[in-house]
Amino acid sequence: MVASLNILALDVGERRVGTAIANSISRLSSPLRTLTQDDSIITSIQDILNKENIGVLVIGLPQNLSGQDTDQTRYVREFSDKLHAIVKVPVFFEDEALSSVRARKTLDDSKKPYQKGDVDSLAACYILDDFIANHPEVVNV
Repeated sequence: MVASLNILALDVGERRVGTAIANSISRLSSPLRTLTQDDSIITSIQDILNKENIGVLVIGLPQNLSGQDTDQTRYVREFSDKLHAIVKVPVFFEDEALSSVRARKTLDDSKKPYQKGDVDSLAACYILDDFIANHPEVVNV
């Protein structure tokens, strides 16, 4: 019997952190929730890691369209350094190019009302989907 592994993705922003989860067997991502970026953010993420039995953490890495670092890239790297110092699971980066734009378009096309946090958690799903597609060697553990 193959053990399944849950994967958590984060779309890190200065105000909010969108989260999404997938199982390594089903490989279907779903939005989890959006967290407020405050002094308890690391604890909130640790709680999710424990509660959801997370084995891999994926953080969306924003870069400009030329693939160069921006101020937001540096912010996310600093955030992930703090998180990586505390968490006990492998942490990976995944390019998050246009994930929020895609999420906003998907939500606009649904013609239903949504909140800013919905964009963040759906963007985290897109980051997670890309990671699963691009890194089968990690997901097929």
